[in-house]
Amino acid sequence: MFKKNKWQYREETKTLETSLYNSEGKEVSKTIYLYNAQGNLLSLQKTEENMLTYKGTFSYDSQNRLIAQEETVSDGKRTQVLRYEYTHTLRSSTPDMSFYEDGELRITEEHESDSRVIQTIYFDSSHKIVAVYQDKIKVEEKLIED
Repeated sequence: MFKKNKWQYREETKTLETSLYNSEGKEVSKTIYLYNAQGNLLSLQKTEENMLTYKGTFSYDSQNRLIAQEETVSDGKRTQVLRYEYTHTLRSSTPDMSFYEDGELRITEEHESDSRVIQTIYFDSSHKIVAVYQDKIKVEEKLIED
């Protein structure tokens, strides 16, 4: 049973920390947030039972739009690196997205307009599924073998 959640701002590091304690008063998890002067989240770290389980870094363009997010996730046995890259275009208010898992491209989403999206899921170097969405409804899907 968890007893207390404590929030603390550290001026020397410009970070916000939150800690969760169990009923015996032992810290069981901690999250550290670092923001820039514009209020954008730059990094986030989560620790559980003194083990780093999540580390995220965030990058922004000159208009304060998110352009990259990298996450390192660990369960103590396996560590995985997830990366999202966002490209802002004039075609849509939603940015295009590329998702990488441990350095391998897995998913892309290209927004042709605010209502039309082409999503590609990559399974390996020779197989992918391309789906077309119109107004959030899938209107086409095909398996492509290179």
